[in-house]
Amino acid sequence: MNSKVVIAVAAVVILVGAGIGAFALMNNGSKDGSDSSTLSIDSPGEYLNGTYDKVIIGKGVGDGDVTLKGIKILKELIIRGGGSHSVTMDGCDASQARTSIEKEEGETPRVNLINSQLGETDVTGRAII
Repeated sequence: MNSKVVIAVAAVVILVGAGIGAFALMNNGSKDGSDSSTLSIDSPGEYLNGTYDKVIIGKGVGDGDVTLKGIKILKELIIRGGGSHSVTMDGCDASQARTSIEKEEGETPRVNLINSQLGETDVTGRAII
């Protein structure tokens, strides 16, 4: 087989693989600011930029830390995970969204707002804002 053909086939395989990976990240929540209707967070970490209808900080976060930076939430923010120093919103806008803090077990979740806004907020259980 000609070496140019082998290189071309390898390049196509790499591009297709990268496209599938990007599609999977966009549909399952991304740390890199992809726009999508829902960002589901089930592990501690930092999530950057993007506009979402809904952001869910899930139970999988446990008592861990989540930082949202530069994220705009249009409809709903649901917090089911996070601990006593855990959910930091830096430069975020959730002023038009409904926020629900619904953590059932573990540490009391603390929501730290840095240059960020929340709209209507409902708390089930304990929370520190």
